[in-house]
Parts: sequence; C-alpha cells; structure tokens
Amino acid sequence: MVYELALGTLASYVLGSAVRQFSIVLGVYLSAMGLGAWASARVRSHVLRRFLEIELGVALVGGLSAPVLMLCIGGGGLFPAVLYGSVVVVGALVGAELPLLIRALDGAASFKDVVGRGFLYDYLGALVASLVFPLALVPVLGLVRTCALAGLCNGGVALAGTWLLPEAREDRASMLRALGAATLVVLAVVTVGADAIGGRAAD
Repeated sequence: MVYELALGTLASYVLGSAVRQFSIVLGVYLSAMGLGAWASARVRSHVLRRFLEIELGVALVGGLSAPVLMLCIGGGGLFPAVLYGSVVVVGALVGAELPLLIRALDGAASFKDVVGRGFLYDYLGALVASLVFPLALVPVLGLVRTCALAGLCNGGVALAGTWLLPEAREDRASMLRALGAATLVVLAVVTVGADAIGGRAAD
C-alpha cells in the first residue's frame, strides 16, 4: 500500500490531474497484483524460498521506486515509462506474495485459518498504511525516505526468513542472505541520502 500511494502521489505531482493519475495507478497496480497472483500458481517447489526472493524484489524495486522517479523528473518521456513500469513490477510482486505465503504456511494450521488470517493481516496492514502514509510518513519523512524505509521493512522480513528455510545452511540460503544484506545496505544509503536526492530532483 505504501508503494502504491507513493507512486500515485508522484504521478499526480509530476503529471497533474490527481484524480486521473491515482485512478490509473490504482487500476494498473491492482491488475498487476492479479497477474502476480496468477503467476504464483506456476511455482511448483521451494515455495518459502520463492516467497523470500519475491519479498527481496519488492524491497528493492519498491524501495527504490520513489528515488529513481525523482531523478527522472525532467527527463521527458522517461518519467511515465519508469512510473508505470514500477507500478506493474511492484504490483505483480506484491500480488504473488500472499498466495505463496499461504502455501508456505500450509500445514502450520488449518487451511481456512491460514487464509483467513492472511487476508485479515493484509487488509489491516493496508488500512494502517493508508492512514499513516498521509498523516505521518510523508509529512515527516518525505516520499523518498518513506519508500526506502518501507523497502527496509520488506528486506528485513526476507533476511530474517532465510533462517526458516529447510536448507538454511546450504549455499542457496547463504546467497539469498547475502542478497538480503546487500539490499538493506543500498536502501539504508538511500534513506540517509534522501534529502540530497530530493534536492537534485528539484534543481
């Protein structure tokens, strides 16, 4: 939700017509989520690892979406292309998350409880994000730092989850752990340098 709101906000700031841009971003984002959910059914094995890989993708693409777009302002037709490319990629990755997580947790509880709790937490999280985003995050942190911090949260979940993998000591888990750590470092640098990125975009 944070990424969706940030992308819609940037679209309205740069391209104008807030109603039009938010409507388009929302529609494309939800459609991409549906595509991601459909594609998640093609994952046949190592479901938890695939979930963590997707979580890292969300962290990196979503967390860097606002800073990259800020740097694309004034780039002619580059901004809309990067904007809607980010909407599609982030939406598809987010759409694949919940179905894979539900499958990964299959057996931990009854299927109906896993599904019910999964959607409950998902929708409650969306409510919290939709309230905190305009009231606290953007006014205090700005768009760049807000997206980077959201990415840090996703990346932290992915990194922590690597110790839950059955192959926690194998090379693949170690590689995923290294990618997670590198993602957190990149996003931390962006968080620290958010003001410089915003200033460069304003020049």
